[in-house]
Amino acid sequence: MPKKAEKEIVCIAQFTAKPGKETEFIEALHRLIGPTRKETGCIRYELN
Repeated sequence: MPKKAEKEIVCIAQFTAKPGKETEFIEALHRLIGPTRKETGCIRYELN
């Protein structure tokens, strides 16, 4: 049985892009998905 994590961190965030910057903002968020999922201990990362 896997060892239970000592701490659990849950982060829920809501962002609003500046007018005219929506596409650039979404692309920047998508670039963060891969590196974030590779972080030690990352179990789940969703962008909705």
